[in-house]
Amino acid sequence: MKQIAFYPCCARDIQQPAAALTGIVDEIIYCDISPSLRDQPSIVGGNGPKRTFWQKDIREALEQIPRIDVFFYRRDGLSEGGSGIFVLGREILPMILSKMIADSCLLITDGSNSRGGTFRKMRRNSGLLICGKHVTKRPEQRFEALGMLEFDVRATA
Repeated sequence: MKQIAFYPCCARDIQQPAAALTGIVDEIIYCDISPSLRDQPSIVGGNGPKRTFWQKDIREALEQIPRIDVFFYRRDGLSEGGSGIFVLGREILPMILSKMIADSCLLITDGSNSRGGTFRKMRRNSGLLICGKHVTKRPEQRFEALGMLEFDVRATA
């Protein structure tokens, strides 16, 4: 089955995530409300994941996306130019997790726009139990050079 990554509030951050997710996913759905969202000259070449661009609000995108195998999220802020959306908060995170339906999914983030200590709890040895999912930090971290951590997302029994 084709592996899908979802990167909301991405602005123009296209190339580096595509390179980083090569070999992990087949398609990346980039999503931002900005009309300037578009593909840029590729550094990935022909072997990288397919790139799909949605000009939508994250809430609308989460209603429409069929599933998420890898959730990728970084560097979004609350200041001017940022989305101001607490993606790792009480409203949006449950929507994301409800789309992570495979036995094992990945969440890759720098912790931007966390709310209620979510990111801190995810990093604990015990991880975070939320919305019928167990989010735990992976032993191997492939995204540290990008300032991001990788988490396993699995359904609880």
